Amino acid sequence: MQQKTTQVKAIDLQDRAALTLMGTDVERIVTGFRSIHELWASPIEIVIGIWLLARQVGVASVVPAVIAILCLLATTRISTLSKSSQKRWIERVETRLELTTIMLSNMKAVKMLGLSETLRNLVDSLRKVELQTSRKFRKLLIWQIFLFNFPIDIAPMATFLLFSIIALVKGDSTLLSTQAFTSLLLISLMTTPLMKFIQAVPSTYQCLGCFERIEAFCLMRPHENNLNDFDFSASDDRFDEKWYQYSIWASAFDNDIKTLPGNHNFKTGSGGVALSGGQRQRLALARAVYSRQPIVVLDNVASGLDSRTTALISARLFGKGGYFRQYGITVFMATRSRQLLSQADNVILLDAGKIEFQGQYSDLPPNFMVEAVSDSEAILPVNEDPSQSMVAAGVYQNASLRAEKSEELVHIPDMQIEKTLTDDDSDLDSVSDDSRRKGTWSVYQLYCRSAGYLLCITFVIFLGINALTTNFPTLWVDWWSTANTEHPNQKIGIALIIGMVTNTALTLHSDVLKTTVQAPFSFIRAMDTGKLTNRFSQDMDLIDMKLPIISINAFSEAANCVPKLVILCAVSKYLSVVVPPLLAVIYAIQRCYLRTSRQVRLFDIEARSPLFTHFLETIQGAATIRAFGWQPQNQDRGKILLNDSQRPVYALYCVQQWLALVLDLTIAAVAVTVVATTTALRDQFSAGSIGVALNMVFTFSQSLNYMIQYWTQTEISIGAVARVERFVQETPSEEREIPTRTLEPGWPSQGHISFTNVKVHTGLVLRQNLLKLKMRTVEILTLLCKGRGPSDSDNISLSINAGEKIAICGPSGSGKTSFILALLQMIELREGSIQVDGQNLAELQPQEITSRLNVIPQEPFMMPGTIRLNLEPTGSSHENAIEDSLRRVGLADCIEEMGGLDSTISISAWSVGELQLLSLARAMIKHSSILILDEAMSSVDTETEGLMQETIDRHFSGQTVLAVVHRLAYIHHFDRVLVLKKGQVVEWDTPTALLSRDSELRKLYDAYQ
Repeated sequence: MQQKTTQVKAIDLQDRAALTLMGTDVERIVTGFRSIHELWASPIEIVIGIWLLARQVGVASVVPAVIAILCLLATTRISTLSKSSQKRWIERVETRLELTTIMLSNMKAVKMLGLSETLRNLVDSLRKVELQTSRKFRKLLIWQIFLFNFPIDIAPMATFLLFSIIALVKGDSTLLSTQAFTSLLLISLMTTPLMKFIQAVPSTYQCLGCFERIEAFCLMRPHENNLNDFDFSASDDRFDEKWYQYSIWASAFDNDIKTLPGNHNFKTGSGGVALSGGQRQRLALARAVYSRQPIVVLDNVASGLDSRTTALISARLFGKGGYFRQYGITVFMATRSRQLLSQADNVILLDAGKIEFQGQYSDLPPNFMVEAVSDSEAILPVNEDPSQSMVAAGVYQNASLRAEKSEELVHIPDMQIEKTLTDDDSDLDSVSDDSRRKGTWSVYQLYCRSAGYLLCITFVIFLGINALTTNFPTLWVDWWSTANTEHPNQKIGIALIIGMVTNTALTLHSDVLKTTVQAPFSFIRAMDTGKLTNRFSQDMDLIDMKLPIISINAFSEAANCVPKLVILCAVSKYLSVVVPPLLAVIYAIQRCYLRTSRQVRLFDIEARSPLFTHFLETIQGAATIRAFGWQPQNQDRGKILLNDSQRPVYALYCVQQWLALVLDLTIAAVAVTVVATTTALRDQFSAGSIGVALNMVFTFSQSLNYMIQYWTQTEISIGAVARVERFVQETPSEEREIPTRTLEPGWPSQGHISFTNVKVHTGLVLRQNLLKLKMRTVEILTLLCKGRGPSDSDNISLSINAGEKIAICGPSGSGKTSFILALLQMIELREGSIQVDGQNLAELQPQEITSRLNVIPQEPFMMPGTIRLNLEPTGSSHENAIEDSLRRVGLADCIEEMGGLDSTISISAWSVGELQLLSLARAMIKHSSILILDEAMSSVDTETEGLMQETIDRHFSGQTVLAVVHRLAYIHHFDRVLVLKKGQVVEWDTPTALLSRDSELRKLYDAYQ
């Protein structure tokens, strides 16, 4: 699947089905194939058992075989139905996981748009549909369990009944006690492999169904790995330190790295979420330089960059002494930056898929560019540090700049990187303590509470009835009577099991989802997306599928042990002496085993998170991987992570085999003890009581063996519930403990904004080891967030009048996005206050604030579903309002051709500019007196930018507008400009006033011009 993700066509990269396949289908294939050897081994045991039974009861020995054939035929039919039912169920899982993954990968946009609760409700509704779909599969599963146990319950009675009929007809001797109990034991020995064989058939069918679904799809996005450093060496396992430093410098990323916590060891986060949009672009550009390829393809690398940074890149890469020009690197560049365009040897203008112009930059049609471009000298970097340039130039001259390997290569050093909150050994569920080894009863309380206490109690009662009716036939054989082995209230039992499973699955998933969407953005940004996705994929699969089956088997065997133990003690007081030592030994074994197996199982779950992250990044960055030719290295890294994820699996198998061996030896010791006791005291027992005792010792030991194995597997699988409990309890919440207050329906009605001595932090400085601190996560976040991040803002005091249009400018990493996040209450204020229409935002819940403000994020966010859902998620707007907004942004005809508002949106069919226009239409539908644009026009072409600006000027003329801008073509459309630098307000005035003097804005404007 990983190999396929880097080979499929771009049009197929929008489906995230591969995540479901890896997390759900592969897990079920592995689980199902564990019993595949029963398909050939069990029939051998069955044949031997029938032959031995024939020596005792003659023709009656065919009864178990006939029952087995009938059960097998029924199981085959049910397995066929289960295969299709499971496929439909997994398809629903896939739909839920697709939306969940998109939400987790775009939490910044989700929170900015105030869609947290909307998406939570959507995912919850998909979860309900998924569980409703699973009910048919679960009903079929219950019938399979019934068929598994049917031969064990019916075969003894039917065999003895047929033997008695034959004996009566032929006038033969009746069934002797020794003959009866020998036959009963042989039937038990024979029906066990029969049960395993019947279980293996549907498991194999389900595996085949999962195999049919193994396909791969991926999304096209910039490819950033969540590594401990800026790893450019994906194409080689050796690292060129000097060329790495030059690549960073040439892409104008060197100063940014100096401001990041940990510098080169800073973790970029999943998908580069910890970096700004401009920083992600320069990181991708630095990777292209580091690759030293003779041909470079650049797709709009200047989007999201301020003009001065673009000027630096232009000079260091495209200028007279730049890397690309001096060493003859062929560059294909799609760009709207005039600074980069002026460096091109040949310019091709495209319009509607046709070439409108081809030639020199100086010969461009005068009406094509909105503003004139000055000569190349005007766009050279301003105040370049000569020493830095000379150092880089030295590296540049001495390094081999072609595709060949540099002669001076060094291995990547093993850096001692300071632990962060997102490290594997300091994750929420990775804390090593006594509860990890010993477990906790609170997890079972959580599981029972989620299922419903009444359902659990009723289920236990019916388990007792089942155990009583199953085990009494053995005692009745001694009384020469028959027994009715039908299970009473079977339909109620099925309903109880399905009700318990669906209630638990829905409640626990809802808890995880609620905790995730209510977590602070700083926490989400620090978390690995793969780990979060793993909670909704593998953990839910364990809770949905594996845990219910194993726990039902464990409690069923435990219920069977009780009457067997009572019968054993009632038959002979001497035999009851064996029970206490046996229980003591069993307790010691399971205690020793669980202390290890719990930890190994948690290691198993946690070791898969890096694999999920890598697989998700491979899907998102498949185009980049293909462009750099990194497929072999990407697959090698995937194999390494796969190997690492399998180590706990092998360890778990080892301890499970150890448990099976020790229990078998224990049962053998008990059997020897019982035989020795009955032989030494044979005068104290009748033949019937000895038969009952021997049979009960065997079946009790067998049930006890199964109970311990199922119980230990339950304890291991309950680790998924423990992870849910820990995540829910220890994840901080953005919900504030403040008195509940009701806002006016139209708030904010005016749009007046006031910042008073505001100091904010980004929450990126999380640099302590959770293991050492042993504190709750919320306390750690409170303690560690007192550091200073790369774009923190200090002492911001300003007032924005209602209806004003404010432009927010500054170089990349200057704190522009932090300013917006502070207004949206997505990051914590260290000091000061922010008020909107006189209302202190600290007195409101963050979700309430974002739902009342209008935001257009830098990267357009669209949910899977219809166009109508993406334009109006709440469904409260009139049809005319939606159509009017689409006409204003010029998308009405386009959407009509696609099938209208109720057609499903296909992201690959839309350009970035069209998606941003759709985002603008969504903002026009939402009523708010404040509009925030977070670099919303940085990735659109000049024509689209003009259309968006014109629409904003007209539709939002009476509303307060805050816009983070890099391209200054429309700077005069704003009333005032806020210029930030290193988190400080350096300028705050009208555009005319700032441009009329030697200001920071003037420098940015001149560089843009």
